[in-house]
Amino acid sequence: MENTLKLTNVLSDPTRYNIYQFIVKHHKEVSVVEIAGEFDIHQNVARLHLSKLEDINLVMVCNMHRAFLKGMFESLFAEIDLMEEENIFQGCENCTYTAKLSLV
Repeated sequence: MENTLKLTNVLSDPTRYNIYQFIVKHHKEVSVVEIAGEFDIHQNVARLHLSKLEDINLVMVCNMHRAFLKGMFESLFAEIDLMEEENIFQGCENCTYTAKLSLV
């Protein structure tokens, strides 16, 4: 029941729902730049919507950028244990997103 509420809450935003549909319909990886351009929104706003979709496992961000950032932080801060949280590494405009589940 809790997952249903999360899903409903995330997809109740019209822009976010349309972004998800855009990703699903393209059947390919889509970048933050493409999404921002398609919906005439700032890239940071696109990232926010994508992170919420990622939180409920509807989209998946490329792991290459996330792995790079994680490795960079670990090498710079060897004395500190990184606590991984969902979406701690937000990615850049070159990161791509793919749909994990289709609601169409």
